[in-house]
Amino acid sequence: MSKKIWSTNGARLRRMVEMLRAEGVWVTQRYYAGAVSRKLVRRVRSRMQTAGEDLVQADIQQQIGQSPIAEPELPQDVANHLTDVLDTDIVVICAAFPGPDQPYGGEFIRTRVEGYVKAGVSVSVLVISAKVVGAKLEDCGLSSASVLRIPVRYLRSVLQRVAVSEGAVFFHSPTPDLQAQARELIEKERISFWFHGFEIRDYRRLYFNYDTAEMARLRVRLDDVNDQRFSEARRTLSDPGVNKIFVSEYLRKVAEIDTGVVAQSAHIIPNSIDVDRYRFVQKSKELSTKILLIRSFSRANYGNDIALNAIRILSQRPGFDSLQFTIRGFGDLFSELTQDVRRFPNVDVEEKYCTPDDMVALHREHGVFLCPSRFDTQGVTMGEAMSSGLVCVTNRVAGIPEYIDEKSGVIVPPNDPIAFADAISWLQNNPSVTPHISREAGRRVRAQCGFTSTIAREIELSRREQREPALGVLN
Repeated sequence: MSKKIWSTNGARLRRMVEMLRAEGVWVTQRYYAGAVSRKLVRRVRSRMQTAGEDLVQADIQQQIGQSPIAEPELPQDVANHLTDVLDTDIVVICAAFPGPDQPYGGEFIRTRVEGYVKAGVSVSVLVISAKVVGAKLEDCGLSSASVLRIPVRYLRSVLQRVAVSEGAVFFHSPTPDLQAQARELIEKERISFWFHGFEIRDYRRLYFNYDTAEMARLRVRLDDVNDQRFSEARRTLSDPGVNKIFVSEYLRKVAEIDTGVVAQSAHIIPNSIDVDRYRFVQKSKELSTKILLIRSFSRANYGNDIALNAIRILSQRPGFDSLQFTIRGFGDLFSELTQDVRRFPNVDVEEKYCTPDDMVALHREHGVFLCPSRFDTQGVTMGEAMSSGLVCVTNRVAGIPEYIDEKSGVIVPPNDPIAFADAISWLQNNPSVTPHISREAGRRVRAQCGFTSTIAREIELSRREQREPALGVLN
C-alpha cells in the first residue's frame, strides 16, 4: 500500500479501521467528514476487502511504525456495567433508544422493552453507536430493565461479553458489520435480527427522497451502501441458524427481491402498539371535522405534501371553514411544506416533536388522523391513532394495506392529493360512519398489533426451548 495513504495521523487511521469494521463506509464517511477525505475512507475499505484486515494492520505497522492494532480494551467502568446488566433474559442491541440525551429515535424499541418488563421478563438494552461519546448507564424508569450506551469502537469487545452471557440477543436494524460479528461470536440459536426497512432494501425504492442533483452527487456512495448491505444480508437471510424478523410481509418480500435470497427462519411480527397507553375511545360523529396530522417532515417518503395539498384543495370547497386541522411535526421540510397552509385560520401549525403523552392528549381531542405516505413498512403512528379510535386517512402503499382496510380506515391511491381531499370531504359529509370505522380501527389494531400478536411472540423467541431453527417463513 502506498505510504501516501498512511501519511495521516496513525491513531486516526486505526480508529477509522475500527469504525469501518463496526459501522460500514457510510457512517465512517459521515463521521470523518471534514477531517479526512472520503476517497481515503474508500481506499482503506477497499484495501480491507481485497487484502483482509490483518494485512491492513500490518501495512499500518510498517508504514507508520506502530505496533499492530489490537481490539480496544473495554474501560473498567464499561466492563463493570456490562457485568451488572447482562444477566437478563433478553439483551436488546440497537443504535438508538429514547433517553435524556436522545429524546426521540427508537421509540418502537422502548415500547417492546416496556412490554417485556410488564410480562415479567428482564431486559438489558445496549445502545451501540458512533454518536455515543462515553459509556453511560441510564435509569430508563423501568424495573428489571437497564440501558447502557457504549461507543461503537468497543463493539467487538461488547459482543464478546454478550457471547458468554445466557440471554437471547435481539438486534434491531443491524449494520452489515454487526450482523457478521454477531454470527461469528454469538451462539446462533440466541440471535434474532429485526429488520424495519432501510437496512434491508434498495435505496432506489425511495427515489423520491432525492432530486436529480442529489442523486448524481450521492449515487456512488449509495451504490456502495447497497453493496455492503446486500452482501452481508445474503449471508444472514440464507442462514437458517438465526431468526430474522420483518415487521410486514411486504418488507420480507422486498428484502428477498433486493437481495435475491429467500429468507430462512423468517418471522413476520408487527411493531407493537401500546394499546394501554393509546386507550380506545370511540369517536363520535361530531369529531369528524377535527383532523390531526402528526408526522416526521424529514424526508419526502413521509408524504406530508400530499395531505397539505389536500388541505389547499379543500380550501376551495364549500364547508372548509367548518373543518379544524392540527398539524404537529419536525424535520427539515416542515417550514417549507407548512408555509402556505398557515394562512388559514382553521389550521393550527406547530413545529415540535410530540411525546407519547402529547399524542395521547391530541388523540383525545380529534376524530380523524391523516397519515399520508409514499413508503411505510408498517405505519406505527397510524396504528397508535387507530388504537385511540381515530379514523385514519392514508395511502395504499408499501406495507400499509397489511394494517388497515376499508372497514378500519379510509385508504386512497398513492400520491393523489385530490383523492386525499375527497376522503376528508366524505367523512365530513357522512359523519355517521365515523363511530363505526372508529370501533373497527380499535378492534383491528388490538388483534393485529396488541400484546398477544407481538410482545408475546417475541418473548417466545427468547426462550431457549423455542429457539430451534426452522426453514421458510413463520407467521
